[in-house]
Amino acid sequence: MKEKIIGGYYKLKEYWKHPPKGYQVSYKEIACFTAGIGGTSFMGVFGAWVSLAATLPLMNAYFRLTPGVILILGWVASVITLIRSPIFSMIIDNSNSKNGKFKPFLLWPTAVTALAYCAIPYIPERLMDVVAFEMPLPVIPYINETATQLSFSWGILLMFALLQIGQSFNQFVNQALSGIQQTITTNSQERTNINSVHSIFGQIPSSVLNLLLPIVAVWVAGTRGQYEPLIYQIFFPICTVGALLCELLTYLFTKERTVLAVNNVAKVGMLQGLKALAKNKYFWLMVVYNVFLGFRGVANFYQWICMYSIGGSLGSVLYGVLSAVLGTAYLPALILGPMVYKKVGKKKAVCFGNLLFVLMTGLQLLLCKSYPVVSLVFMYGQNFVLGIAIVTTVMTSDALDYEQYKSGLRLEGAWANYQNVLLTILGFFTSILTPLFLSFAGVGLNDQYDVVFQNQDTLSNAYFYYTLLGFIGAVLTAIPFFFWDLDEKKHADIVKILHIRAAETDWKEKVLTDEDILKIHAILEEEGRSSAFLKRHIVEKKELLTEIDKSYPEAKARLDAATFEAEKNIFLSNLLVEEKRLERSVLVARQKAEKKGLPFDEEGFRREKIAASRFIKEKEKYISEQEAV
Repeated sequence: MKEKIIGGYYKLKEYWKHPPKGYQVSYKEIACFTAGIGGTSFMGVFGAWVSLAATLPLMNAYFRLTPGVILILGWVASVITLIRSPIFSMIIDNSNSKNGKFKPFLLWPTAVTALAYCAIPYIPERLMDVVAFEMPLPVIPYINETATQLSFSWGILLMFALLQIGQSFNQFVNQALSGIQQTITTNSQERTNINSVHSIFGQIPSSVLNLLLPIVAVWVAGTRGQYEPLIYQIFFPICTVGALLCELLTYLFTKERTVLAVNNVAKVGMLQGLKALAKNKYFWLMVVYNVFLGFRGVANFYQWICMYSIGGSLGSVLYGVLSAVLGTAYLPALILGPMVYKKVGKKKAVCFGNLLFVLMTGLQLLLCKSYPVVSLVFMYGQNFVLGIAIVTTVMTSDALDYEQYKSGLRLEGAWANYQNVLLTILGFFTSILTPLFLSFAGVGLNDQYDVVFQNQDTLSNAYFYYTLLGFIGAVLTAIPFFFWDLDEKKHADIVKILHIRAAETDWKEKVLTDEDILKIHAILEEEGRSSAFLKRHIVEKKELLTEIDKSYPEAKARLDAATFEAEKNIFLSNLLVEEKRLERSVLVARQKAEKKGLPFDEEGFRREKIAASRFIKEKEKYISEQEAV
């Protein structure tokens, strides 16, 4: 174990500033990108406790939301999303900042998002009693059997306005990080590895804070727990500081890498991006997947179990504990994911995960009414699947490379925002499903959850019908990826074709780089083993590629010189650390021997330590190689 830890330390040190062979991203850059994901994890605490959701204590007790109010405000939010998404798409896809396409949208949107969310718990409670307006609610078959009035207080409206500001600018941050994730490397396997790292470590802030918040709430407010705004007034500023510091690291120390010509300037029109994506089948498969994903997740209602089935201080504490425990379900898939995806492919892994989710929700459906606490076991299984589903972000990156191959456009912003528009439009219809299934359980549009769930029969029925909705969503979610045929081999070929095109443009503009030359040489070397798909593109440009390849010896020599210098610095740095450790070990061993009055064979001790070292034993060989060079 000790040797593994030492080996891990040296590996971390060796690749901290320079990436491993065959990869493009150093460990330092991975760490800083993971910090950015940690920043969104800090901000995720906002959304975990403040949103238009039926399962949140502050929303139910303090703002007194009802299914009808949530439905109407959800529709208004959808209209806002339809307006902002195309605008955001154009802003991001036409970004040409010297700091990158996405990094300019990290810092100031984070600040605006955090300030908006931080203000919500400070809304005075008296505003909840001041009605701003009422909306007549007609009879709606199956949902609202009698005409009634929906009341909107000034407190609810102010909360909704701040929520929309926070969500709007948070969209900038999420899209910026998503864009950096998609462009941090062109190597699909490296994307998968980075995805696993940030998925494990990037979620630590929200996991810790969501665990602590209910526990601190019970300590501060007793049985009122997380129903008290004071708790959020304490935790939200902490999240703000953490988010800003984390996003600053990503802004300063990450790099965007796309296969583009040196002088490429991003310029994508709104309709141009829309027309291109309309012909991309992978875009539509992701849209369908995300539509059904939206109501698959309702089967995970552990919050209700804690608040209403368990209740009291114990329920408040378990609220946070279960959040952390259920969060650990992601880990096996995140840790083992890269190896599994490399062996069986991302498509098969995702299809397996989706079918497993169907099984988990099916079993939960059988037991949730009579044994709601047992449902937590199946929710753990559902979260395990979510760990697998995270790889769909890598599949999206692959599909964006495919889009660049087809249309010549990088459409990260258009992809995210047009998908958001479609999901929002479809959400007008799918949002009816939640109140519809709750109505089957006896919950009306004007009922307050805190009141109606005091009836155990209503609560049990709500568990059943929410799980049924989740089960239907799980079945439908499992379908789209059976039609996904962009495998790892095809994606690798597409990236090579993009390198060919970029090198051609750089050649014509007389800005050809050594990287261009080395990539072309590697492609030509592997031509005999290439697929027919790739060979066709090589043959089309063979004369140009051969001409570029003539510069390979000089480019390789420049690269070797730079690599040699970098490796020399790494070796000398590690050698210095190891020599200091050796001298420290000799000193300690000598002092111990003198204390016990025993002889000390320093030469033999040094010989033994050097034999077990990684760098000192290579010192003479390294020096002779240096002299030869």
